[in-house]
Amino acid sequence: MTRDSVISTLFAPGSNFQLTILPNAFVDIFGLTNDSINIHFKTQEQKHYGTLKVKLTSKTGEKKIIQLLDEKGNVIKSDLIDGNKDLFYEYLAPKNFKIRVIYDANNNGKWDTGNFMNKKQPEKVIYYSQPITVRSNWDLEIEWEIK
Repeated sequence: MTRDSVISTLFAPGSNFQLTILPNAFVDIFGLTNDSINIHFKTQEQKHYGTLKVKLTSKTGEKKIIQLLDEKGNVIKSDLIDGNKDLFYEYLAPKNFKIRVIYDANNNGKWDTGNFMNKKQPEKVIYYSQPITVRSNWDLEIEWEIK
């Protein structure tokens, strides 16, 4: 396998698995290798997860970055859009999420800070007003008009 290899497989819901990684399978930048790794895990049933559909409407055609965040503010999914769009998130664990919009003024696909010396403001960020609670085996749909 090469440095950028990806291991991909379909995991059957509700099944037990064992991942075994043999010694010296991974080498870090210092030339150090791993020991034997043996991990046992079980996948959740499909009904454990929930789905979220977000219907976004905007009066402007500006490019925006829409980010789904967990309770701690970690980005779960990020999408670039312009105009109106429906976003669909599936296989979400049952917990609270947040959504934020970043107005991508320079179209570089990321939030940019301001620059005090150049009198440049940071890119505008707006959060959805309420926490979004995803429950097991539920489909949740929200509508958000971005102004």
